[in-house]
Amino acid sequence: MRRLLHAPRDSPPPGSRPLRKATAQLRIQHQTLRPFFLKARARMPPTSRSSRPSSSEAMTNVQPFEPRRPVLDEAAAFQRRMRTYSTGALEMAEDAQKIFVQHGQFKEGLEAIDRVFQIAGAKLAPQGLLIQGSSGAGCTSIARVFAETLPSSGLFDRSTATVHIALAGYPSAGGLVESALTAINYPFPRVSNERVRAKLDILTDALVGRSTRVLFVDKAEYLVSQRRMSYGGGRWTPASVVLRHLTEEAHLSVVLLGGLSKEQLIRVDPELAGSFPGEALTLSSFANDAVWRAFLTAFAKSMPAIDMSVLCRANQAATAHRLTQGSPKLFKYLVTEAVMVAYDNGKSAIEVAHLDLAAQRLFRINDSGFRND
Repeated sequence: MRRLLHAPRDSPPPGSRPLRKATAQLRIQHQTLRPFFLKARARMPPTSRSSRPSSSEAMTNVQPFEPRRPVLDEAAAFQRRMRTYSTGALEMAEDAQKIFVQHGQFKEGLEAIDRVFQIAGAKLAPQGLLIQGSSGAGCTSIARVFAETLPSSGLFDRSTATVHIALAGYPSAGGLVESALTAINYPFPRVSNERVRAKLDILTDALVGRSTRVLFVDKAEYLVSQRRMSYGGGRWTPASVVLRHLTEEAHLSVVLLGGLSKEQLIRVDPELAGSFPGEALTLSSFANDAVWRAFLTAFAKSMPAIDMSVLCRANQAATAHRLTQGSPKLFKYLVTEAVMVAYDNGKSAIEVAHLDLAAQRLFRINDSGFRND
């Protein structure tokens, strides 16, 4: 066998006579030694044999699975309930979330949207508006506030005068049409590649029938990475061309919100950029200056149900700015958390300790920096 395993290169090929002879010899040796192995196994004590049960024994000895219930630790459960906010605190926090302070940039943005809204309603050539801002600067909020504060009028319906959609990464023509159909509660919003043109016509007719004047497009920075898809007739059309189509055929103004600059819009679609006169209107975070403190003062006065005057102190205002980086969105998160902490502590005013605990829970830090003056 050793000669077979280590045969030289000039060894006989498989199936030759020497190989068949060696195989026959191994078979004879195996048949000769097999009885000796069987006798030796029979003389072995039972304990030394394998204790593994047979398959039939294993099936008959199966025990039913009984799920174990977790042991309830009353002390831990009590501590968890103590950390849970009450219903009243959550309702108070909801009121705090609804506060919008119309500071300088915010007012300028609302006035600009009012302008394009009126132009679209007068059947003049619709104009686009580009509002640029980082996350948390208030781009989404300005669209929501505008829609919620529209005055009642016989010239338009407040519920249909505006449509708000948000782009996803790598937006396509079909994805944009599908988002808009979903926003207007169309019963069959799904758009396939072959149905882009047909669904776009349905969307256009629906917007005209609803007398929609403004289409808010959030996350507009994703237009830079827009995809192309089949748009009928063998052409390939990006999402920006759908916006051009809606501007011309549905006679509405498109308001782009997000991190898209005017230069980027020109590179994405020069024709679409042509309907956006002027530069982008910018919404930015606050600097730690008098404007920030005026914003805090106006915010504190907007909710009489709880005293927020602690935010107007110089030290607390500086600490709040450091934690939130002047972002209105993060600041509202901080105040909302502090309102819930104060309410559950039975206080009608936010204290420094409440701000400190709220910052620790929100930002998961050990020392927020809030100190008593």
